[in-house]
Amino acid sequence: MKWFGKILSALLAMSLLAWGLTLATPQRTAAKVLTQSRTPSFWVLSDSHFIAPALHDHQAAYREIARSAAGKDVDYQPVAIRALVHEALTARPRPTAVIITGDVTFNGAKASAQSLAKRLAPLQKAGIHVLVTPGNHDIYDGWARKYQATGNSEWPTSAPRTGAIFLAMATAMKPARMRIR
Repeated sequence: MKWFGKILSALLAMSLLAWGLTLATPQRTAAKVLTQSRTPSFWVLSDSHFIAPALHDHQAAYREIARSAAGKDVDYQPVAIRALVHEALTARPRPTAVIITGDVTFNGAKASAQSLAKRLAPLQKAGIHVLVTPGNHDIYDGWARKYQATGNSEWPTSAPRTGAIFLAMATAMKPARMRIR
């Protein structure tokens, strides 16, 4: 009978612990329905490595990084993003969402995330969802720099909020959980 009391006490303790954990765990909100369409269309942009034009002056320091494998396409990014936005806005049917997977920014500079968010804002205004996930270049990247003349200087990085999926494109675009019906 003594063992029965110990087992009952253990079960009661585990039940109280489980109940306490359910109270301490934040409740998940229902996923936002992204579309009611039976044929959603998703466009994906990956590894854009976008650097804000304000973070460079096309001088020696910038040209050096642009010649490297990491910077081989930095000169074309604003034009490519403009073309993506134009194509999405004029496509028939328009995409349900544009999904951008990391590395979204070149080196995690907050100014780059803000510049890209501003360039993608017309998509959201037109009802096209913009869903963003980070890459290693986007979160706490120690190489966030502004390239000027013959050198570079450290620049504020984009850092995620606790529990956030991503830097939320510097709060201009919010990460989203999606569900399609």
